[in-house]
Amino acid sequence: MKRRFHNCLICLCDIRYREAGNAEIDGKKIEWGAAHQLIGIPLESLTGRVSKYSILPEKYQEISNKLEDVSWGALVQLTFSNKFVSDVEILSDWLTEFYKED
Repeated sequence: MKRRFHNCLICLCDIRYREAGNAEIDGKKIEWGAAHQLIGIPLESLTGRVSKYSILPEKYQEISNKLEDVSWGALVQLTFSNKFVSDVEILSDWLTEFYKED
């Protein structure tokens, strides 16, 4: 079964750069390329596990700018182009108020 990438809602945890690499998992060699990734917990997930979503390279700066002042835990909608994040929409940045200094 192919994994399909649909627009989804996540609780945003981080944005970071992943170096290219490889590993052997369950006797199978897996390789991956370098990429900027969004790290978050999908709201529709029943497992509550953190997922990593690679950003379309040409959209990294635009997405990074949108998320520059967003606190962790923000509710974000991801839009995909094939398997890469091509856009984000910040739906709720509720922790920014909590972290504001008086």
